[in-house]
Amino acid sequence: LIVKELFSREDLAMTSAFVMSITPLLVFFSHNVQLINPGLFFMLVSAYLYILWAKQGTKHNTHRNLIYSSLFFASAVLTKYTFAVIAIPFAFAIPFSRIKETFISMKYNWKPFAISGALLSTIMIWFVYSNYFISLKTSGASAVSSKLINLSALLSSQWWVILKSYTADNYTLIGFWMALLGIVVFLFISRNKLNFENRFILAYAVAALCFIFIMSDKLQGHSYHQYPIAPIVIFFISYLIIVVGSTSERLTNIPYLKFVVIIIAAIFLLLPSLESKDRQFDTQFFGLDIAGDYIQEHSQPDERVMYSNGQTYGLLWHADRKGYGSITDSSTLKKLEDDLNFRWIFIYAWDFPILNNPDTGVYISENYNLKQVGIVNQIPVYFLFEKGGKFNISQINEQLKDKQPQIKKYELNKGTIDLIYFNI
Repeated sequence: LIVKELFSREDLAMTSAFVMSITPLLVFFSHNVQLINPGLFFMLVSAYLYILWAKQGTKHNTHRNLIYSSLFFASAVLTKYTFAVIAIPFAFAIPFSRIKETFISMKYNWKPFAISGALLSTIMIWFVYSNYFISLKTSGASAVSSKLINLSALLSSQWWVILKSYTADNYTLIGFWMALLGIVVFLFISRNKLNFENRFILAYAVAALCFIFIMSDKLQGHSYHQYPIAPIVIFFISYLIIVVGSTSERLTNIPYLKFVVIIIAAIFLLLPSLESKDRQFDTQFFGLDIAGDYIQEHSQPDERVMYSNGQTYGLLWHADRKGYGSITDSSTLKKLEDDLNFRWIFIYAWDFPILNNPDTGVYISENYNLKQVGIVNQIPVYFLFEKGGKFNISQINEQLKDKQPQIKKYELNKGTIDLIYFNI
């Protein structure tokens, strides 16, 4: 709808919709319980309503679209602050004549603007509340802070390696290069025509570039942080396809060649997109359900769990217990045990070095008992500990020797994989 409203091109709009429907980033994370999904929806609805308002003169509407756009924009930003990126094309695309009309109409009909302002003010209210009032109760931690910006990450070669991997997963490398070429083609075609729609797209592209710099540290943490800029990447992929198809048909005079080009491009995009989708769906963290069910069965509702951060939150879902997502130092661990009744520690593979830590590792070995071990392909993937007793990592094989192994099968796109686990 946004593309159709901007360019009045059914072919470009339909191609954009198709590319969006096969983009691995959106296919995978739309199946997750994530705030980014409603956040993206709110952002796009806000953009569509804003475009309607900006392109229609005051004589054609009563500013209802502005009110609704403000509502959805505030909803998007309150869902996840990174969706505020759409404010840049909002600010730079609006025609000067529309601004003039707006100020004139405010003299006679100020209520819609007051309502819009009130809706947008909720963003600042939440910002102040979360950064000043909540931070007083969370040891000074802020929800949004300039500390989140770390431009030095861009200077790391590792950052570029990670970003390349995420880009391949999110859009496929073919899609990424098509998007870059689409930007070049768009700049060339629109170089002498900076109308509203072109300014909107260019401003969104500039916003995406600024987003990459400002969010550089976050972007290396997870691929889903690219959600707010995914629509502009998808647009440039689609734009290139339509331009190539239309130009080919015009130069050759072959009827319907444009649609042939679209179909061929769709196939070239679809095949690697399916591979990327399968690769992401096959990225599973085995054993969270097994360990979680064990905790639920062997603990009281008020007992809490300390678990490896990252992708192990599913443990709490299955355990139906509250938890803390970090294996911390021994002094903090003692405080959590005494004050909040923490009695369980779940350590996933990437946190195994903690067991060799002279502080935390020693404390766990002297105060916790191993209750469950999960193994995939003969390699341990997690340990579950309960407070009470002792643990010696060098004696794991002895502990498992007489225990009956149990098997849980996990489905992958091309078969199954076995998790072997032992209850001790």
